Amino acid sequence: FGMYNAYTPVVRYQTVFINKKMDKPLRIGVASDLHLGILFGARQLDKLTDIMKREKVDMVLLPGDLMDDTVDAYLKENMKPHLQKLTAPIGVYATLGNHDWFRDQKRIKHELEAAGLTVLANQVLEVNGVLLVGRSDDLDRKRPSAEQLLEGQNTRLPVLLMDHRPTSIETHARLPIDVQVSGHVHNGQVAPANLIVRTLYRLAYGYEAIGNGHFFTTSGYGFWGIPLRLGSQSEVWVIDIKSKH
Repeated sequence: FGMYNAYTPVVRYQTVFINKKMDKPLRIGVASDLHLGILFGARQLDKLTDIMKREKVDMVLLPGDLMDDTVDAYLKENMKPHLQKLTAPIGVYATLGNHDWFRDQKRIKHELEAAGLTVLANQVLEVNGVLLVGRSDDLDRKRPSAEQLLEGQNTRLPVLLMDHRPTSIETHARLPIDVQVSGHVHNGQVAPANLIVRTLYRLAYGYEAIGNGHFFTTSGYGFWGIPLRLGSQSEVWVIDIKSKH
């Protein structure tokens, strides 16, 4: 049962309404914490591609921990062609999580970009009428705050933020951020850790509207360590963003 939860993703849906004008609704697919490695690889990437195509998402966001510490297994198992299949009309975007940062960050970033992903390392990108912000993991001691990244930007546009760890949600709720997607916590992965993480984070799992924005913390698409999930399940979020106007 634990292996089933680890390898069988569910799709969770949420529609949010933001107080900014949009030319048309935006559907984003979110998958965090793939931890591509020896136990999680090409087959799961193909399944993720199938999900995103089936759901007809406009954009894919991958907020961190795409690799399991190094690119060794990724290269050995020739996962690149499978990752290249993951596409969306407005693009596929990623940030680096703690496991991407530990010791192989340059090679990981290089391989992700070589597969066609756009990696936002403390960067802001205006794409298709939205402002997309990507912060590197907390391990990046030089990373600017979200407020600093938004300085001088046109925040009248819808603002989407990828931030691997959900550690700054209450601060971000006071900024002109409309949607934030995070991962890292795995919803504890194995019970009773799912109960413990709720005491550590404002939003350890799921969706909540807080202050000015809408915040999501996913349990992740892959897993860390052994292929076991109890009290949590592999998942993909499909978020429909619509304007109140």
